[in-house]
Amino acid sequence: MKKKDFIGKKALEAELARGSEWEFVGIDIQWTELENHYRNVGLAPGLPATAWRTSTPLYKGNKQVGYATSGCWSP
Repeated sequence: MKKKDFIGKKALEAELARGSEWEFVGIDIQWTELENHYRNVGLAPGLPATAWRTSTPLYKGNKQVGYATSGCWSP
């Protein structure tokens, strides 16, 4: 933080000192498990062909543990 004072500098310095509450992670989805979830409700899997940019909640069991802000399918 070598720049002169600017709006938000103190907040950024505090976050650098304590660490961020946010984390950048990747999501690995197993195709067979996803396919089973669709099958259990009588649907064929339908995946988007383009990137998505909507907030999507992520769950571990029945507890929401975060959310994805964007994504795309890749091999």
